[in-house]
Amino acid sequence: MTKIKVIALITLIMVACSGCKIGSHIAIVPAKVDSSESSIKEVEKIINDYNNAFIAKDYSKIDELTEVPFVLVNNDKTVSFSTKNELIAEYKKVREPLVESDYSHSEITSLEIIKLNDFIFTAKMAYDRYNKSGVVFHSGEGIYLYRKKNGKLFLVGRIESSKKDAL
Repeated sequence: MTKIKVIALITLIMVACSGCKIGSHIAIVPAKVDSSESSIKEVEKIINDYNNAFIAKDYSKIDELTEVPFVLVNNDKTVSFSTKNELIAEYKKVREPLVESDYSHSEITSLEIIKLNDFIFTAKMAYDRYNKSGVVFHSGEGIYLYRKKNGKLFLVGRIESSKKDAL
């Protein structure tokens, strides 16, 4: 991803989070960017845990993997969730109707992880959702935003673009 794309993405996130409450005690300190293998593996693990939790409708696991404020940008809306109850309600609103589509599982079809610094990571990801007959009924892609806090990674936002239909 070029520097211009990263700057544009960060600007979009800042605009989307303009309503978020951010404590005055937070200091922004530039960190050296490196692509350490262990950090990338940490992001891959949280991605897999998140995917498995979504498939299983394990909302308590999604609760563990996410942090608020959480920003969601998709085809028709930008929403900032300030509480876990609001965020989990949104996940249920997306996941529960998939039962009607005979949803079986999701598979990641492409993944590019970028370590912006020691605390912020992005994952550009595409996925397919399959029904129990093995047919893809939905394809999507997006940029997932991760932040490390107290040594642990959390999903803090998603920028989604659906290929077949609005999410």
